[in-house]
Amino acid sequence: MDVGEYIRKKEREKKNRKEQPAPDLGRYTSMSEEQLMQELFRTANASGVSNEELDTFYRNAAPYLTPEQREKMKNLIMQLKR
Repeated sequence: MDVGEYIRKKEREKKNRKEQPAPDLGRYTSMSEEQLMQELFRTANASGVSNEELDTFYRNAAPYLTPEQREKMKNLIMQLKR
């Protein structure tokens, strides 16, 4: 599943029921920061994720991140929007 599909799936689930963690989210926990960044750029570019979907992803992920992680994520998303 790529980032775009993940974002769209989460939005659909939120409309139908209370939000629950995606079952395959655990595969990302073992990745290094560099691997996660590569995966993010690869899948976001391949899926044609929109700027709105990126913003939604950031809003959903931000509460689970440290201030430093939020800033990094924000910068990555700005790069993806170019």
